[in-house]
Amino acid sequence: MVAFIVPAAFLAHDFLAMPAAPQTHETIEFLNNMAIAAGALLVVLHGAGPVEHRCAAKQSVLRARELCSNRMNANHVARGE
Repeated sequence: MVAFIVPAAFLAHDFLAMPAAPQTHETIEFLNNMAIAAGALLVVLHGAGPVEHRCAAKQSVLRARELCSNRMNANHVARGE
């Protein structure tokens, strides 16, 4: 993705050859593309990050269901059911 974005940004946003008014807009768009390329490069170098939060969230839901089930069972036992 980085190998595509960087050359495409240089080809598509020729902001140095433009008059002042559109040059500002093209410069912003060029820098936006460079920021996207930098973010993609960071993901390539460091990975997408830990996925542990998904597992922890799933474990929390399962733990909450277990606690709820235990409370319901305790209520049935207390009533003699």
